[in-house]
Amino acid sequence: MTCLRFRLPACAIAMLAAVGALSASAEAAPLAGVLATDASNGPIAAYSNTAAWSRWDPAVAGYRLVVDRGGAIRTLAVPPSSRPFEVTAGRGPDGATWLVWARCAGDSQSEPTACDIEGYDLGTDRPKTFPFAARADTMERAPAINGTRMVYVTGLSSGVARVHLRHVDGSGDRIVSVLPRSTCALSIDDECFAVTRTTPLASALRGSRLAVASRVSTTTGGDVGICGLASVRLLHLDTRAVRTLDTAVCGLSGQGMRDVAFDADSRLWWRQSCSGDASACQGTRGGPFRQTASGLQRLMTGVGSRLSGIAVATRTPVVGARAAGSPPGCFITPLEIEYRCGTVTAFTTPSFAAVSAPRQLPPSGYVTVRGTSRVRLLSPPATIACSRGDIRPRPGATLWAGASWVNGRLRVAGPAVPVSARSGGRTLRDTIPGGTAGQQTARIVLGGPSHACGRTWTLTYRPPGAAPISFTTRVLAR
Repeated sequence: MTCLRFRLPACAIAMLAAVGALSASAEAAPLAGVLATDASNGPIAAYSNTAAWSRWDPAVAGYRLVVDRGGAIRTLAVPPSSRPFEVTAGRGPDGATWLVWARCAGDSQSEPTACDIEGYDLGTDRPKTFPFAARADTMERAPAINGTRMVYVTGLSSGVARVHLRHVDGSGDRIVSVLPRSTCALSIDDECFAVTRTTPLASALRGSRLAVASRVSTTTGGDVGICGLASVRLLHLDTRAVRTLDTAVCGLSGQGMRDVAFDADSRLWWRQSCSGDASACQGTRGGPFRQTASGLQRLMTGVGSRLSGIAVATRTPVVGARAAGSPPGCFITPLEIEYRCGTVTAFTTPSFAAVSAPRQLPPSGYVTVRGTSRVRLLSPPATIACSRGDIRPRPGATLWAGASWVNGRLRVAGPAVPVSARSGGRTLRDTIPGGTAGQQTARIVLGGPSHACGRTWTLTYRPPGAAPISFTTRVLAR
């Protein structure tokens, strides 16, 4: 631009406008292709035209937080961390992209014992603090932000954690029920037991949808899974309906569910991690996965078990992966813990494959209890949301019933058990099949909202040779 045709003030204004337009154009550039080849083996984050990841800095013997905004890459001016940042990205209360993360003590190979939530506003280019989520006597982890609200988790891995939904100014703290209260997947007999320990691994928030990936275990019935059950759960805040989208029994490979994130269409994404043996997370079980109206899909990445992170920028998946093979110099500490050869790639033309829905078991909240000395029965939770189906939900309700015959401590085959569900003058009947050891189940379809919801139901079992046994549950209004 030349200033010969303008007075000086007008020229200065015109030049500033041109520079601002160029800057805005650069920031608006979408993420595409390989963004990094020196990332850590840790979480990544993405939102709009922004991606973030951790990078090992030998000068400080710690990890730095790196940001790519429309192709402009820089290191944020925040203190380094001894472990990769557990970072997520989202829209902040000022409309700009914010990063939030848990700063935890300890190295990347140990379980954290102290974590606090921190953040960064990329609009004002300033760090953000959250005193309500940085208390000295509490461990806070797994944060995510959406507008004026933030979700995070409190509690140690030795107990049952709590999920908080709160305004970023600290007001309006709400404890939400999204973590599994019971599970049937850790029993070899498919019986259901109350959860006694939860380890939340990641969270996501968008509008009325909240998702948490966690690992849970029980003190009874834990016949399988040496480190519990990993799950991805999706909560609709308006209807209070919770759906389990994926699970994995944790064995020697250390299976877990991580990196939950919503895209611009409110579809949930996640991946399975295998901290003990990465080869267990290849093929159809590694992911990344996303939930759609037609079912589950897996993103075709080509990285196999090297997958280390997933995030979504609008509708563009951003994938973190370890380098192929074993390039020299990737592990840079004597114990070969810290890693610096990870790639971060934005897939602008993603392709997907359909994934079979997981095996259906009674939902969280159902617990197997003693009915008589010979039979154990499935007790429903106190309340049930007006929603049925996890992968393809629809309004209404389904009531599960289950029976497991026993001889002392042994599970044995037994006869069929008639069961009924009654509300008002309406009674529905079914039969739990017999002839097989272990808990057998039946599903009583209560119907749509007008027939099933906003009602109290009585579930009655009639085991042969015993008096009827009843439980009650309330199906919430839609």
